[in-house]
Amino acid sequence: MRLLLTVASTLLFLVSTTFGFVDFSGRWVLDLRASSSPHAMLQRLGASWIERRFGGSLQMEANYTQTPQSLTVDRQGLGFQKTDVIRTDNIPETEEDSL
Repeated sequence: MRLLLTVASTLLFLVSTTFGFVDFSGRWVLDLRASSSPHAMLQRLGASWIERRFGGSLQMEANYTQTPQSLTVDRQGLGFQKTDVIRTDNIPETEEDSL
């Protein structure tokens, strides 16, 4: 019985570490026909009437690049582009004052 429990625990550990890293890398495009309106979310964020009005009709695209240490999201749409880097390795970032 103990041998069976040990083997099952070892197998579960090996399987869980194999599936522990999910890679989101790739090009993601917002499907406007399948998406609900972002009006309520934009209103909560304090977006202007014009931003709320056209926010659900603009095509957006995001390129994700993931490593074991970080996830880089490069978002772009009509008239804007923004890049965010999100750490995924649980190491806190240190910020320095720029004087």
